Amino acid sequence: MKLEEIAKQFAQQRGIDLHQYKAGVLGYQDPFIVARSLRGRKEKLFVKKQFPASPNIFESRIYVLATPGGKEGILTVTLINGCLKDYLALLQGAPDNLGKALYRSLAGHLDNGKGPFTVIREQLIGVNLNDVSDLLPRIYPN
Repeated sequence: MKLEEIAKQFAQQRGIDLHQYKAGVLGYQDPFIVARSLRGRKEKLFVKKQFPASPNIFESRIYVLATPGGKEGILTVTLINGCLKDYLALLQGAPDNLGKALYRSLAGHLDNGKGPFTVIREQLIGVNLNDVSDLLPRIYPN
């Protein structure tokens, strides 16, 4: 699945209108921002979720970087420490390898002693884009 298809599918599932721009598509509907851009030899998908208690803070962000037409990419997930247990609960028991790998990576940050707004960042390389399509609804259920 292409990153643009993943962005459109995610937006459609949440009633987010995507607008076409020269470099890609972008849509916003509280609490999400979703976009896909193409610049040179890199295609990028991102989904950001705002923290409900403070609209100036993103509780989580998912970035996928891939070559256009490629089947694999680099997945980067950032989230604030105060939401870590919530995201682990969503990933727990994931049937797919990507969900399991992300769960293991994030679980390493449990009880890290850092404040609730400390940003946690994990990156997984060689991620199948079809798995990303399956991961997004697990992390961001309707």
